Amino acid sequence: MPDREPERRSQNERTSATIARLLEATMTAIVELGYSRATVREICARAGGSQGGLFRHFPTRKDLLVATLAEIHNRQIEAMTEVAWKADPHAAIARMRDHWPTATATPTT
Repeated sequence: MPDREPERRSQNERTSATIARLLEATMTAIVELGYSRATVREICARAGGSQGGLFRHFPTRKDLLVATLAEIHNRQIEAMTEVAWKADPHAAIARMRDHWPTATATPTT
């Protein structure tokens, strides 16, 4: 049997994957290096992309950081929602209270 070529991803799928890599790279760079050392060049290297590619999706560094903060916010809400649905309301509130410090931790660098 001939080898079957993998299906080509759509432009929307490739765009979404690129943006996800950029946001993840931004988060890890800021956590590991601190805000001032998380340069566009560093973020692009971590994401495996170019600066031109980054600026195609985010016109400014500020736009990238705003999108990163929105992603962090969405992850926190998702985590809190998951915790809330796992048990009785009192236990869920206690777990959310206990989870909050780690969900909102600020890098020390």
